[in-house]
Amino acid sequence: MGATRRSIKDFKLRSYQEELAQPAYNGKNTIICAPTGSGKTFVALSICDHHLKSLPKGQKGKVVFMATKVPVYEQQKRIFYEYFENTEYKVEGFSGEENENVPVGMKIEDSDIIILTPQILVNCLTDGSVPSLSIFTLLIFDECHNTIGHHPYNVLMFQYLDLKIGCPGEKLPQIIGLTASVGTGKSRSLMDAVIYISKLCANLDIEEISTVKKNVEELERVVYKPEKCICETRQREQDPFAEVIRKIMAEIEQMAKSVFPHIETMSNIQNRQYGTKQYEQWIVSTQKACYTLQLEDKIKESHICSALFTYTEHLRKFNDALIINDDARTKDALEFLENFFSNIRNGTFTETEQELAKKFEESKLLIATSVADEGIDIPACNLVLLYEYVGNVTKMIQVRGRGRAKDSKCFLVTSKKEQATRERNNLLCETLMNEAVVQVQKQDKKHFLEQSLRFQKDEKKQRDFLKNFKPRELSEENKRLLCLKCKTFACNTDDIRVIQVSHHTVISEDFKDRYFTKPHSNPGTFNGYKKQHKIYCKNTKCGEDWGISGTYLQFQDIPLIKIDKFVVENADGSQKYFNKWVKVTFKMKEFNLEEIQTSFSANSE
Repeated sequence: MGATRRSIKDFKLRSYQEELAQPAYNGKNTIICAPTGSGKTFVALSICDHHLKSLPKGQKGKVVFMATKVPVYEQQKRIFYEYFENTEYKVEGFSGEENENVPVGMKIEDSDIIILTPQILVNCLTDGSVPSLSIFTLLIFDECHNTIGHHPYNVLMFQYLDLKIGCPGEKLPQIIGLTASVGTGKSRSLMDAVIYISKLCANLDIEEISTVKKNVEELERVVYKPEKCICETRQREQDPFAEVIRKIMAEIEQMAKSVFPHIETMSNIQNRQYGTKQYEQWIVSTQKACYTLQLEDKIKESHICSALFTYTEHLRKFNDALIINDDARTKDALEFLENFFSNIRNGTFTETEQELAKKFEESKLLIATSVADEGIDIPACNLVLLYEYVGNVTKMIQVRGRGRAKDSKCFLVTSKKEQATRERNNLLCETLMNEAVVQVQKQDKKHFLEQSLRFQKDEKKQRDFLKNFKPRELSEENKRLLCLKCKTFACNTDDIRVIQVSHHTVISEDFKDRYFTKPHSNPGTFNGYKKQHKIYCKNTKCGEDWGISGTYLQFQDIPLIKIDKFVVENADGSQKYFNKWVKVTFKMKEFNLEEIQTSFSANSE
């Protein structure tokens, strides 16, 4: 957002930034919509400072600044710390990665300015450590275009709007949203775009969208809009690698059919082509059908499921190789397959956005995935190359904004006509969005606020209706967890225990005999749990990844299992697959310290 490129402690807002901040200074709930690199962080700092100093005597302010990504949170926390250092205001910061044994609710109560990731605040409101949003006087939403659906931003605003509509006398915080693009959703007309933006405003209880109108020339001198170019390239005329891979894939499909002739009936996706996303969807849907495939002969069932899983996993990798070959070099696709066949278990790429930005400062070239899209401050550059990378209009504006140097250019290089078409459509959507914002700004204020309230009440009715649904009853019957791939028995559901709401362990001593471990490639700590190993199905023909093991409290080798790596077998032999713990239909007991002492050894350290 451009904040780190200028002195933080002694900054002075430019005229266009003062213009952006003015509605917020006047106490209005405001979306500040300005280009990437225009210094919206400075505007937020100024609004925060003005807000705290403008409160009536005797009233104590409490400000929350929220960022959706941890690296952005880290960046903004540092900026707020530096700006408010040696003032009367206390600044604290919290994120999911740092929140280790910290009494967040107590620290929030004791602070004036809190920087956090939104899920932290959602959790605090859920567990009651923060009683209500009414304890805050100002909420700032970075990248506020995310306030839709069930994003944590919108979950917070559900609570805000419940207070607004259900408790009219309740004191509510001022709302500020920051974004480079409010977006247009799936709008195809100006009217659709106006409605989409109006609903976003309703979600945030916004009174005004603030854009630069009076000081456009100054903004254009400071923020350079890169020239956007779309370069369509030709595909290979001859591709022997792809021909060989397609033949191999056809042979693997025949092998799968020889094991289970009905494989074609396991998915509704029939029209599929090698090297496409649709083919990957066929693989995924076929694998899901395999999970709950049942035969009278259980040994045969285990053999078939394991074989089909192996075949489809190979098909997935070959399909990925075709996509890589299409987008990059044949050499890259071949190396990808070599890694797969060498059984290299690579850890997740964890290089943070801060490290990327630092490396970019030290060099002349940065190669990144979508981590460079949103929020994080990357130094000015004069060339942005997008290789087969197209998102929605918001992504386009954010990525283009990386080219902040004068006379910078942004190129999309693609051999796919549909990609080029999507990007041209994004350019049209940007024009549509800008026109829609102007239309929203021109609306009669009374009409705009009345319409917003109608949207809010309609949404609340829907939420209340869903709340009144009777929650599904969970079965107390003991069930069996079977390995997803080979159907080997893993554990009973009676032996599963829930740790801190979202993590699940198995207390049966026999369970440890059913898996083997390997050191975790990315060890770390979360919620008091120290992950140290990966655990895998002990069946020598399987080796499916079941989860992790580590130390929790004083206990060693506590496994945490992933439900999407198992199928659940009922007493009648029927099987069901769940991809998330929140969807399971059986009851589970809470983690009990006294009970655990009999199952796990205590750490001697």
